[in-house]
Amino acid sequence: MANNIQVRHPAGKTSAAFTLFIENYGPYQPIDVEFIKINGRSFRTEWYSQFPWIEFSEHLQAAFCFNCRVFASKNAEKTFTNFGFKNWKKGIEKFTQHQKCNAHKESTCKLSSYTFSKKNGSVISELNLAHKNSVTQNREYIICLLITLLFCARQGIAMRGHKETEMSTNCGNFLELLKLRAQLAIIHKYYIEKEMSFTYTNPEYQNLFLKYMADSIKKSIIKDIQSNGFYSILVDETQDLSYHEQVSIYIRYVDQHFAPHEYF
Repeated sequence: MANNIQVRHPAGKTSAAFTLFIENYGPYQPIDVEFIKINGRSFRTEWYSQFPWIEFSEHLQAAFCFNCRVFASKNAEKTFTNFGFKNWKKGIEKFTQHQKCNAHKESTCKLSSYTFSKKNGSVISELNLAHKNSVTQNREYIICLLITLLFCARQGIAMRGHKETEMSTNCGNFLELLKLRAQLAIIHKYYIEKEMSFTYTNPEYQNLFLKYMADSIKKSIIKDIQSNGFYSILVDETQDLSYHEQVSIYIRYVDQHFAPHEYF
């Protein structure tokens, strides 16, 4: 307790007041201490409520201005920042005058602005963290969808079923594979529990994701071909049952290590 009083009382440097303010301390306003009379008068504790910025040093038996000590300006009244006020007979009069002076108003404004910015800064940080976590989870879920789509595409199996409603017993390879992989927390959260308003599993998104992956693969193949320089292209055209022409393109090239690569 003694150490706390020694740190908190306002008889120290003004820099100490700012440190205390940063640590969420306010004015030092002791009650159960001895208030020594000076010329028959002593400090009155009700002044704490009348002037919330007042703090009292039992060591000096003097009053100080917490606001002006935290954000001291060149024009600050030294009586309330360094030496301490003791003329209790004119206490209310001098406190009122000090409260109306420009130096005190400036310090109070700075203190309020700092408190407001600190409070709102912490709220913004929490919002940014929540947004960052949401973005991370969304990306993780999208990656799971892409892996599932890529598996179906590589295996050459149909993506969709005849009926993809919740009542359907077989929703097609893509959705059924998602259900199988729902042991992964992120898929269970987004797709099974439908915690988010979007699931990205409808055919439009499937086609969009497949297109993006196909474009990425094409760019990678083109880059490899351009870097090696030698390649061959085979083109074959046939008609399907509806007499529509179907064109197949076959690309073959050899890399710098003379390893053959084929893409259909």
